[in-house]
Amino acid sequence: MLNLLLTFLDKGEAEAIALAAERPPARLLLDEADGREAARRLGIPVVGTVGILAAARRDGQIQRLQPILDDLIQRHRFRLAPMLYQQLVAGDPPASQVE
Repeated sequence: MLNLLLTFLDKGEAEAIALAAERPPARLLLDEADGREAARRLGIPVVGTVGILAAARRDGQIQRLQPILDDLIQRHRFRLAPMLYQQLVAGDPPASQVE
């Protein structure tokens, strides 16, 4: 399976998917679209960085997504569709209400 995955995915993504197929996790953390699609086709549930962050906000572990997303986009070249960005930060409380 690994060799097949390596024909169209980066090594890290291919190895993570192959390992997850052998030892099913609750979810596999992947952000790249091709890797996510390959994992889904194999029945492996995936979640991305944004999903982890949204869950952390929902669970009260972080209060606002905007500063984190801005840092990811500006400093780490994280790509996020503008509409999704707007939807995510719309759920943030106003900065003045954050402790």
